[in-house]
This record gives sequence, C-alpha cells and structure tokens, in this order.
Amino acid sequence: MKKRLIRPLLTITLLVPALVPTKLYAETLPNPFTLDDAMSWSIIANPGLVRQQALQQFNQAEQSAVIAQQGVNLAFIGRLGQREFLDERQDYNLAALQLTAPIYDFGRTQAQLAALSTASSANEQLFHYHTLHYRFELMQGVFNIMLADLNYRVQNEAMAIAFVTLDKVEEDFALERVSERKLRESQRDYQAAFLARQQAQLMMRQARMQLGNALGLGATVVPRVDVPSEIRLPAQLDSLDVYQQRLEENNPLLRALALNAAAEQQRVDFARLGSKPMINADAKVGQLSSYPRMREGRWEASIGIEVPLYDRGLTRAGVEKAMSKAAIAQAEVEFEAQRLRNHLTQLYFELSLLGVEEQALVAKQNFASVNLDFARAMYENELQTDFGNAMVEISQADYDQLAFRFRQILLWAQLNLLLGADELLNFDGLMRESAND
Repeated sequence: MKKRLIRPLLTITLLVPALVPTKLYAETLPNPFTLDDAMSWSIIANPGLVRQQALQQFNQAEQSAVIAQQGVNLAFIGRLGQREFLDERQDYNLAALQLTAPIYDFGRTQAQLAALSTASSANEQLFHYHTLHYRFELMQGVFNIMLADLNYRVQNEAMAIAFVTLDKVEEDFALERVSERKLRESQRDYQAAFLARQQAQLMMRQARMQLGNALGLGATVVPRVDVPSEIRLPAQLDSLDVYQQRLEENNPLLRALALNAAAEQQRVDFARLGSKPMINADAKVGQLSSYPRMREGRWEASIGIEVPLYDRGLTRAGVEKAMSKAAIAQAEVEFEAQRLRNHLTQLYFELSLLGVEEQALVAKQNFASVNLDFARAMYENELQTDFGNAMVEISQADYDQLAFRFRQILLWAQLNLLLGADELLNFDGLMRESAND
C-alpha cells in the first residue's frame, strides 16, 4: 500500500511546469525580482505618470509665456510703400527698431499667473497620487505571482491525488469491485482537478506577463520573484473619525481636485478683468518716414491706453464659461470626496475584521495539521489507502496563510495611499497614532 503513496509524489515532481518566456528578458529586469525592486522601479515605465509630467511641463511653459509677455519686446519693423499727401504721391517707407512694454493691466497678469501657479500645485499632488497608485499596482503584481505559484502547487497536488484515485477505481472496476457510477464519478473529479491545475498553470504565466507589462517591458515574462522580508504592520486601528479627517486634509487626489477648483475660480477672476483698460509704452528709433527732416523724424515715444468699450458680450460670455468650469471642478471635489469616504469606510471595516479572520485561519491550519496526523495514522494502520487529501489541505492552508498576509499588507498600504503617505509601506505615522491613542 505504501507504493500508492509514492505515486502522487512522483506525479507532483514530474508535472512542475517550466515557465520558458517567449522572448528574452529585458536586461534591466532583476532576477529574482523583489518587492524592493517594485517599490523603486522607474516611474517613466507608467504612461499615466509620463503624461502627468508632460502636463506639468506644459503648465510651466504657459507661466513662462505669460511672464515673457510682460517684459520689454524689441523688434525691427520695416515698410516699403507710397501714399498721397497734399495731392502729391510720396514714398512712405519705414525702417526702425520698436520697443514695446506693458505698463499696467489692472491685475490681469497677476490673476492669470495665480491660476497657473495653483494649477501647477494641483498637478504636483496628482503626480504624487499616481506615483503611489503605480507602486501599489506593482506590489500587487508581485504578490499575485507568489500566490499563483503556490496555488499551482495546491492544484497540482489535488490533480495528482485525483489521478491516483482514478487509477485505483479503474483497477477495482476491472475486477468488478466498484460500480460504473463510481468510475464515472472518479473520472469527473479527475477532469475537474486537471482543469483547475491547467488554469493555475496559465495563471502563473498570466501574472508574470501582467507584471512585466506594468513594468513597461511589454510581453516580458517576469522569471522569478522573491518572498519579501517581514513587513511590520500597525497593531491596531485608530478611530474612523480620525482617518476621515486625515483623508479630507491629506489625500493627494482630493487636494489636487481642490487646488484645481481654486485655479478655476481664479480664472473666473481673470475673465472678469477682460473689460479693464491696458496701459502700454511704445517707442521707435530709426527712419520713421522717407522724409525724416520734414515729417516724423528719427524717433518717437508714447504711452497709450486701450479701453474696451463694446465687445458684443464676449467678456460676459468668457466669465460665464469660466464660472461653469469652476462649478464643474467644485462638483468633482464633492463627488470624489464622497467616493473616497465610502472607500475609506469599507477599508476600515475590512481592517477591523482582520483579527477575526486570522483566528479562523489559525483554526483551519490547526485542523489541517491534526487531520494530516490522523490520516497518516489511518494509512499506517492500513485503515485507508492514502492520505493525499490531507496533504492537499496542508498546502491549501499554506496558501491561505500567504494570501491573508498579502491581503493585510495591501489593505494597510491602501490606507496609507488614502491618507496621503509619502511611502506605501512606511507605517510609522499610523503606528505613532495608534500608540498615542
């Protein structure tokens, strides 16, 4: 009978897949790939972050353009022409240097720069938010690979046990010891186990390809990942009210949206200044006409004022348009605040249940361990033919334990993300608050 114990073990060994990538690994990809590698991976691999950087550069370029418009402009102006003067056809040429400079625009430039500066601060907060979110995505990808590997081990063992069971049932059926129903049941169980094993094998490759794609390496298959070192998590939660307050104050997405709403309001102020006058200085030096000694001379300087009188409602339309955008931006703040509060509440209660879930997990592991000892004793006393199912339960308990640990880390990391922490896996702030509480 002990011969039957060896068969599933041999089957497990022979069925371990060799994950061979379809293309060479990128030279920059560490092997093995660790959680630290994921947390320090270059952000340029994420198109969303590259886009955010480009938006920030665009905003800075707009600020530079507005500032440049308020400086002294120097240009060469020239003209070849003719005109009529006192019934006489005369040359009307011009060649001069022109200097122009705005003197006072009644706050228009300052309002525009204030809006751009606030929008720049909003972009910085968005960049921080997307950076944290990208790090979280990579961390989840690393965990998914480890769980997929362990799940394959569980399903592979289950299939091996089903195969051995089917083999014995077929042997008994040939000797007319079992019914055809028992045979068909064993065949069904084996095919279900085989399908689960094949799905688990594909999930191993899928998880690796998804992480490679998130790393910006296309269809690269991440070869191997290492189990991360122990991560110290907070021992207890603070009150939900404390977290709600920190969410509203520090969440980078909410802060970005609030700053964007403030920028839109500043654009309303800028639009209202469209009807204000503008005072400019203008000077020309050179040959101002074809008759410099008789007409315009060789230089001129002036200060002019431009006062809008009637624009067919263009300024009012601009103000209304800006006010509409400001209202939309403020509505986005309120909408996102509601969504994030709901997310935080759900996350808080999931974290609150971790202790109870851990107790249930320990009870399951204890039963699996005792059940394995019991099944082994039954097998050694020849009261049952094998104890493979008990071995599968042990492997499943190991998987559940690892999945629970990763879920703990991801939940606390999500809390850090919501509360605007600088690093996802730095829980010092949460621990200090818990200690003070």
